[in-house]
Amino acid sequence: MNKVTLLICLFLTSIGIQLLFFDSKYKENEKQRKYEWKNDPLRSQSQRLNKDKHLRNRMDIKARKDIVVVKQCKDANTAASALFSTLMLDSLDRLFKIGDKIRVLVELFDSYGKRKTIGGDHLRARIWNVEFSLSAPGTVFDNTNGSYMIIFECFWGGPSQISVSIAYTREGVSALFRLMTRVLAMVNIEARYEHENETEDALCHPDVNHLNVHTHYKEICNFTLLNSGLPWFCGKPENKNINCKDWKYSRHTYQDNTYLLNQCEQDVLKSKQNTSTYCTKCFNTILMLLLYFHRSHQTIQQTINVTIQETTKNNQVERISCLEYNTTNLWFLKQTTGYLQNLTWHTTHCKGFFQEDLGDCMRNKTLYLFGDSTVRQWYSAIKSRINCKHLTKTNPKLTAAECIVKNKNFTMFLAPHCYPFYISKDQWKYALDYLTSIARRINQIPPFEDAIVLVHIFAHMKTFHYKNFKEKISNIRHAIETLLERNKQVKVFIKMPHTFTNNIAGINDFFESKFSEIIFEVFEGLFNKVIPLDQKDATNAAMSKFLHPPNFIADAMVNQMFSYICE
Repeated sequence: MNKVTLLICLFLTSIGIQLLFFDSKYKENEKQRKYEWKNDPLRSQSQRLNKDKHLRNRMDIKARKDIVVVKQCKDANTAASALFSTLMLDSLDRLFKIGDKIRVLVELFDSYGKRKTIGGDHLRARIWNVEFSLSAPGTVFDNTNGSYMIIFECFWGGPSQISVSIAYTREGVSALFRLMTRVLAMVNIEARYEHENETEDALCHPDVNHLNVHTHYKEICNFTLLNSGLPWFCGKPENKNINCKDWKYSRHTYQDNTYLLNQCEQDVLKSKQNTSTYCTKCFNTILMLLLYFHRSHQTIQQTINVTIQETTKNNQVERISCLEYNTTNLWFLKQTTGYLQNLTWHTTHCKGFFQEDLGDCMRNKTLYLFGDSTVRQWYSAIKSRINCKHLTKTNPKLTAAECIVKNKNFTMFLAPHCYPFYISKDQWKYALDYLTSIARRINQIPPFEDAIVLVHIFAHMKTFHYKNFKEKISNIRHAIETLLERNKQVKVFIKMPHTFTNNIAGINDFFESKFSEIIFEVFEGLFNKVIPLDQKDATNAAMSKFLHPPNFIADAMVNQMFSYICE
């Protein structure tokens, strides 16, 4: 070990010792805090809140509008810390029975050991049993006073562990909202114009005013009509030999927007990095420092162990078939839609579909999958299960695709949504295959077809301001409403946004909650006719890391959809 390495170890160790001393000092008051909570009137208030039948749909666990601020934070140490925040059962008993609800109080503290007194932090939680590969998400309620009530349901017996993570601190939420107004987009889409041997490139955006503010183009090409009537604008070429009609290719590029954030905002948005230890003895110190300084998607250090008893009498209510279930309730569920067991998703509000063979269920039907590459995962999963013969020559990864099963009279279509759409990172790809909107494709569905429609937009829109997402989903809502009027047997599903913990070039899952809120608002009035498929319960239960969920999650969500279609 060289001298430099030794000095680094000594330095990190000294800081770690100071943190441990500070941690132990503030935890001396833990018993007092527990006593205060047990006698706090807010406790009973939060319990009444959790039982309120008029609570908004549980898909939107978000910061309230009145506590989301746009001013910059100044000290990252005042943000919630995973190292110092605490968990506590709302019961002295750690023994539960299947069918019980477990209530956990989370109290957030900053890095100075000071309790947070306002809400707005985004928390995620799960309960799991390692031995039998079981896991389920918890439902989070923001008490708006720096504490959070999390409710877990007991679906299985045996020992289980509860953990909670701070996905985004309140300060991080504010930084993300503010950053969205300061940049053209989190990821830029560019257009390449080509005429004979001459080319010119320009930036694009769905908001012409935003494009004008963040660029210096003298003129703008309006591709709205070409983009199925949805707004899409690109800078007009300055070369007089090249015109707007010469747009041929697109690509997307990542850029570093951190220069627009102050140091505090950068710190609260950082995720924990891989621990490359300078020496073995320094590992714990470095891990502590990472928890101390990185506050995005950080698991609170304290966990809770509980035991769930098997009972001779079945406490669980007999579930009806999902075909008979009133799907309007899915918009208002205040508990998880299911749990994972050995990589299989089990729905808890109705009896789900698990059959591998989809043939008879899909007889004489047409399935339309509209969206992005996560919908392509569904297309691939279904295609393999039903032995669907691929018809299109193009790669379904990039463009629309179609497959058929002749002896079942089944057809499946896959199609992307229109711009904004990211088709290729850095490399130029043909752009004109992405100009047909989901709404336009829905308008082409015949009136007497036994059709199933799945709609999803998320990944390609979350890098733009959420008002652009609202405009696009509103356009889709209108098309769905018209479809439901002319086709009485169609079934329509919306694949809701999902969660993931990986952060690439500032692209994260934060706007999952905001987009879910917008979908809820836009589809009000169609709750009894459109079925929402909650993905984030499964991705939270699995602690899904990447934008594209693992295949078993895709399979689980496909089964969830077929549960409302098949016997």
